[in-house]
Amino acid sequence: MIADIRIINRPRYDEYRAVMRGAIQANGGRYIVRTSKVQVVEGNWAPPRLVVIEFPGAAAAQAFRASSEYAEARRVCANAAMVDMVLVEGVDPPPPALPDTGLPTYLISDTRIINPERFEEYRRAAASELAQYGGHYLARDGRIEVVEGAWQPVRLSMVEYPSRAVLDARLASDEYNRSRDLRANAAMVDRVMVEGWPPEAGL
Repeated sequence: MIADIRIINRPRYDEYRAVMRGAIQANGGRYIVRTSKVQVVEGNWAPPRLVVIEFPGAAAAQAFRASSEYAEARRVCANAAMVDMVLVEGVDPPPPALPDTGLPTYLISDTRIINPERFEEYRRAAASELAQYGGHYLARDGRIEVVEGAWQPVRLSMVEYPSRAVLDARLASDEYNRSRDLRANAAMVDRVMVEGWPPEAGL
């Protein structure tokens, strides 16, 4: 499901987003894209905000569309945003997720702050909830020196988790969703998940 969104009432949109998230999760969906950082490559389509939601199959997507939760989300959205949304069939089979091998797993984030006061509020909430899932910082706000290539990160953090399963639990938690909502008006974040190197593999 691909949505092109134009926000017209930010507080109301934040309410809509919380209701929509519950409707998606209740029907087995997950966000795979949710961003205002859209680069036009060709043509005239220039969505100000793009959201892509993945469902496990057509039946789950149709159940979502027929759900009372989605009906409530649409009601809230009426005064929050203008939304163009399409449902498209995915490839079969879908690409595999990163497997859980029990190795430490790392979350690496490059952050561009747009509201410092709001960002500090988000960071306090995020630090508290990541600690609940055994995460700890390996790098946070340190000086950055570009060694090779074109990547120019602004503000880097790296958090270690005991395993992929633990990190998945954090990313699916209500606490993470609440802190992410705080971040929505505070910063733009590029974030990747990467599995650690197995000790038995040596150097």
